[in-house]
Amino acid sequence: MPEALSTAKTIDEMKAQFARLQMLSRKQPINDWGTRETQLDNLEVMLSDNQESFAKAISADFGYRSQSETQFAELFPSFTGISHAKKHGKKWMKTYRAPISPPIYARSQ
Repeated sequence: MPEALSTAKTIDEMKAQFARLQMLSRKQPINDWGTRETQLDNLEVMLSDNQESFAKAISADFGYRSQSETQFAELFPSFTGISHAKKHGKKWMKTYRAPISPPIYARSQ
């Protein structure tokens, strides 16, 4: 597993991190289910551990926003999406034959 990215504080640091992520995506463009599930688990832990920090940052951005509103509007959908992806992700990754419609098939001939 590659080392975690640190928080970029400058544009140059952000560009360097983007270049690193781009290089990694070219090296292994498709992760297996185990890697993806681990990444989802890590994301879930990171969100859970930092709920208060996210709420404070979002409140500062809006001028004021209650922590419960942030949990409902921002965090709950994220946790729900992670849970849904963990439940269905392995199935979504299965390969399958996709049908080609006649007009597209005719153009490829």
